[in-house]
Amino acid sequence: MALNDVAIRALKPQIRSYMVADEKGLCIEVAVSGSKLWRFATAPTQPPAAPRHKPPPISFVRLASAGTQLKSLQLAVLLTVSKPAK
Repeated sequence: MALNDVAIRALKPQIRSYMVADEKGLCIEVAVSGSKLWRFATAPTQPPAAPRHKPPPISFVRLASAGTQLKSLQLAVLLTVSKPAK
């Protein structure tokens, strides 16, 4: 349906808001209060692209070693900060 002046003026409010669209994606939404809002409906033309590569799997062993390294670094920082200045 073409949205011309006569067709838009004929749109009346209803119990619920509704939308009327033309063949090219231009829409007009008629609210319950009678106000008319222009919308442009866009639909994705292609599905989203899949990731090109997968991240390498992280093993629990690598996570555990990273955790122990982090704890040792935190301990080293705490020891250097807690030493009194001379």
